Amino acid sequence: MAPDLLVTNAHVVGAARSLLLVREDGTASVRAVVARRVEGVDLVLLRAEEQAFRAPPCLRPTPLAREAVWAVGAPRLGPAVAAGEIARVAARLEGFGTGFTARMPALMGHSGGRVVDAEGCLLGIATALPALGLWRLVGALTGADLAGLAAGRGREVFALGLPAVAEALAGL
Repeated sequence: MAPDLLVTNAHVVGAARSLLLVREDGTASVRAVVARRVEGVDLVLLRAEEQAFRAPPCLRPTPLAREAVWAVGAPRLGPAVAAGEIARVAARLEGFGTGFTARMPALMGHSGGRVVDAEGCLLGIATALPALGLWRLVGALTGADLAGLAAGRGREVFALGLPAVAEALAGL
């Protein structure tokens, strides 16, 4: 959100109070502390010790139906950038918040990363990737999101929307 303020999913951070963050281009690593955990929304605000990160060029609170989007992540297996399109412009996922869904081949490891439009404007944060039954167990044991690899572009991914992020972080 700013060179020293980052937002990601709470489930990515877990119980940690501080982290070592690495810029996506690998040129810098910076210590950060959890500045705020948001109850009822899968969100944390991190404050980096240095201004080593780039804020998105623009923010867009409302995606368009069937709009092309990209999610940036760090999966253990598969591409770091997943391309897709908006499936539902409004969605709510209990315990995660409100946002939208997109059909794209995002995998475990995309959680907490940006979902952007063709101009690079931030639309939301990749948050939940459905995996049921045996696929969830295989993912937990191997670290590989085989369900996501099998689903490909047909997978529907939930992204926490910017209005939910803004509301959660209001008053900082």
